Amino acid sequence: MKRKNKGSNTVIIIAIATLFVLSTVTIFAASTSVNGRQLYQFTDGLHANPQSTLVADARGNLYGTTVDQLRSGTDTGSIYSWNVATNQVVSVHGFCGLSNCGDGYLPAGDLSILGNQIFGVTDLGGANDEGTVFQLDLTSQQLTVLYSFGSQPNDGYEASGGVIPDTTGLTNNLYGTTMEGGSQGGGTLYAVDRTTHQETVLWDFCATTGQSCDTSDGNEPQGELYIDKAGNVYGTAASGGSGGVFGFGTVFEYVPATGKLVILHTFSGARDGENPTSRLVADSAGNLYGATENTVFQLTPTYKVIYNTVSGQDGDTINDLTFDRSGALWGTAQFGGTHDAGTVFRLTNSGGVWRETFNHSFLGRKDGRNPRGGMYIRGNQLYGSTFDGGDTTSCELGCGTIFRLTE
Repeated sequence: MKRKNKGSNTVIIIAIATLFVLSTVTIFAASTSVNGRQLYQFTDGLHANPQSTLVADARGNLYGTTVDQLRSGTDTGSIYSWNVATNQVVSVHGFCGLSNCGDGYLPAGDLSILGNQIFGVTDLGGANDEGTVFQLDLTSQQLTVLYSFGSQPNDGYEASGGVIPDTTGLTNNLYGTTMEGGSQGGGTLYAVDRTTHQETVLWDFCATTGQSCDTSDGNEPQGELYIDKAGNVYGTAASGGSGGVFGFGTVFEYVPATGKLVILHTFSGARDGENPTSRLVADSAGNLYGATENTVFQLTPTYKVIYNTVSGQDGDTINDLTFDRSGALWGTAQFGGTHDAGTVFRLTNSGGVWRETFNHSFLGRKDGRNPRGGMYIRGNQLYGSTFDGGDTTSCELGCGTIFRLTE
């Protein structure tokens, strides 16, 4: 995202626990005032390295996942809840990771909430050590494994994009993807019935060279899916496409009524974008938006790149996007920025032209570094997390932080 040198705003990053100013950074071309505070450092020994976009329950509590549990000394991961009002983080579920536990470990992708139920996936563990789809009841805090990958032939493995519930009323399904496996080796698009727990592979992606299968659909789907009002499912594949197995990826639509996969765009690399791994989101008109490593794009339904990260200082490897109440797009980049510790950015649409109107580069350490999830937005408050940074007592690069931006 090319930096526009028109004016500046100042962001003060404050560690709440110690109440001292950590840093002052300059934000270029900010059309409105944006203030930032670091609210929480993962230091309690229960959690480390938050990795997902935060999601909220009906009471306003926020939930996310980590990949480590410091107290257990394992990298099995956890689900945590953060109370915004009290700034307290509590453990909701710590994944076991042992063969006799069966709950899976290493949660991957984002969580989804429907009513008082949380849904998600793990990359490994479960009955066959190939990952799970799980449901967590927020009232009882009881976790139920809905499906263990490897329970039937060619059902996929390495689920990485989370699962999303069908809220159209057309099915009782959770939809998700696996990066690997399936009958053609390139991953799968699947559905799990929330009542019967039956898993159905809807589409097999191809990762085989030669004539044995069609690589133009893409392979290694990773980002969270989007479901429209008609029940059609949209997603991205990180590789494959017109360049064969090692192509730059695709955007696809799966139509349940026909059982067909439609390719909406094939990435060609460079300024067109490559290797999308983040979720798709929709604006109020139903147009889809997403990100590749270094671009933000829209499908209206015509594909168009609306922003390129042409400078490493603007960010690199873009995570999930989120719309705010004004229609601006907020996102994070895992790397890049002034200190190569990642960025938070905002894109604003004026007359059909999208411009970057806010960019913050993380300093690393206390300020946080390397966000892996996107932003959760409530009114004029935006919340996110960083994978590293913060307290370095238990983690060499820091155990991660939760931060807030206020427009």
